[in-house]
Amino acid sequence: MPEQERELINNQDAGRYEFYIDGSTPFVEYNIKGDTIFLMHTEVPDELEGQGIGSKLAKAVLEDIRTKGLNIKVGCPFISHYMQKSKQ
Repeated sequence: MPEQERELINNQDAGRYEFYIDGSTPFVEYNIKGDTIFLMHTEVPDELEGQGIGSKLAKAVLEDIRTKGLNIKVGCPFISHYMQKSKQ
């Protein structure tokens, strides 16, 4: 799927960031307390695994959080690994 068709959705009611891709919804769950966002869990449906969707989602989520000026606390191993890998 072309990058421009992949819009990041901040589903505040569900407490998660989402992509909608071919009827599937990869997501990152979060909680916000004050000016800190806690990233807790990332999930990519089986049918989308191996396509780099998780990394693209992580990148979009982190960019959105930075533009909002929130502090980030990471409890999700996938996001933590992505952040470490992207620093290299």
